[in-house]
Amino acid sequence: MENNASDIKTLIVFCMPENEELASEALTANLPACFDKADYAISYSAQKRGWLRKLALKGKVFCHNEQDLLLAQLPIYDIMIVNPLSLNTLAKAALGIADSFPSVLISEFIKLQKPLLLSDRGIPELGAKQSPHLTKIYRRYWQDLLGGTVASFTYESLEQQTARIIRASKLPQKSLKNSFRTFVTKEDVIEAADSLQPLIVASDAIITDLALEEAAARDIIILREDG
Repeated sequence: MENNASDIKTLIVFCMPENEELASEALTANLPACFDKADYAISYSAQKRGWLRKLALKGKVFCHNEQDLLLAQLPIYDIMIVNPLSLNTLAKAALGIADSFPSVLISEFIKLQKPLLLSDRGIPELGAKQSPHLTKIYRRYWQDLLGGTVASFTYESLEQQTARIIRASKLPQKSLKNSFRTFVTKEDVIEAADSLQPLIVASDAIITDLALEEAAARDIIILREDG
């Protein structure tokens, strides 16, 4: 990802949420200007419910029958946003099940170790009208999925969050790769977490215990360069 916001290549995955009002909200949400030229991927269920035509007014849209085509070019995207996120897709992603268009895209993008932002609008709150048992299950899935290159977002925080990702995205790699630094610290891990990127360090770097603990807590992958 380049540090110029206009250079960001974004893919927005549009699921069919259990509450259809969230779909309307996602369609009309005032996203940061850097996402104006985003491409879209629409779930089969959302397409059947008539959302394809509405999304097509916003940008290029990939449908489920174009999955192979989109997967082939998935590496060109700098960031993926899932908005809205259905509970069904949440459960599949958390359990490692990739048998639908959105769940396949999420699974493959996680493997690319690039920033993946998930809308939190459909996550049930404790005490909601939904079954308390199901609420706890979905909230556990939500917590299990977050970490590493995966983070949640709200419409209010997205612009600031995106700016932080853009600003920090290459800092850990540039500061620790091919440098004379010997120690990797907790602060280095925090910078990587802010950029939703793995932390790449020199092959002979010494990783402090605090850095290892922070990486484990945040699900940050530490990669050593080949010596």
